[in-house]
Amino acid sequence: MRPGDRYCSQCGAEAPVPASDLPSLRAAGALTERAPFTGLVPPPAPTPALPPRPLALNGPLLALAKNRPAVLGMLLCVGPLGLPLLWFSPAFSSTAKYIITGLYFALTAILPLVITWYFVDIGVRPLLQAFEHLRPQ
Repeated sequence: MRPGDRYCSQCGAEAPVPASDLPSLRAAGALTERAPFTGLVPPPAPTPALPPRPLALNGPLLALAKNRPAVLGMLLCVGPLGLPLLWFSPAFSSTAKYIITGLYFALTAILPLVITWYFVDIGVRPLLQAFEHLRPQ
């Protein structure tokens, strides 16, 4: 045992005692030995996980979510960004929520394609036909 390996079990201070006193101090439990350093830090103790808290609306948002015209107005004003309010709303059945969500996704995917096709047909095709007449034969 090295001199720096003796510590008091009550205060943790190094116990500079003569070698002849070591067996009696160990037997009394007043002297402990330092564990060898391995270089590895022990992992922290696991903390108990909190149970998941259910998502819920409260206060003014709950009053807004219970009002069916207000939810529909939010969907018209902010578009798909109002869908979370629709899904938290107790004023709509789950079937209505699925139908409205499907309509929004269909409009989001189909409407830009229809608008692009319409403007290409109405705006670009006449320009191409006009340039056909200007091309030398």
